[in-house]
Amino acid sequence: MKPARHRFVTLAINRLGHVVVLGQLDCSELVAECLLGVGGPDLRSTHRASDMARETRPLLPGEEVLPGDLHFYGKPGAIIHVEIALAGGGTIGANGATSRVTTLKEARANPKARVRFHEKATHRADWLTVHRNLYLDALDAVSR
Repeated sequence: MKPARHRFVTLAINRLGHVVVLGQLDCSELVAECLLGVGGPDLRSTHRASDMARETRPLLPGEEVLPGDLHFYGKPGAIIHVEIALAGGGTIGANGATSRVTTLKEARANPKARVRFHEKATHRADWLTVHRNLYLDALDAVSR
């Protein structure tokens, strides 16, 4: 695995179990924090899952999903969630942050509001697509 991808995935793994609060640590914030942690752009206040989908690209037919690529969920034209791809088909995502979980107190009381590992990207019925994480590709190209 290339260095930026390895560090990105490691940062996500290190967040497992962290409490998820809408607008503080949610799915897009998890991706943005890990990206910033490997030297990528600071997308924390400017990007939601749908923005990340527009700035990455769907995998081409036959392309392999790489650790650090991004899985998107929602409906066509309405992406509402993003998770980080892991080797072996699993994902890490910040799940459980809803409009009802907006404070740390509410999140701590909700055991589902955590950064979690999922064995398959299709653990959610609204899985849409997987995109190449171009931010990581750019970082790895610079470090050559």
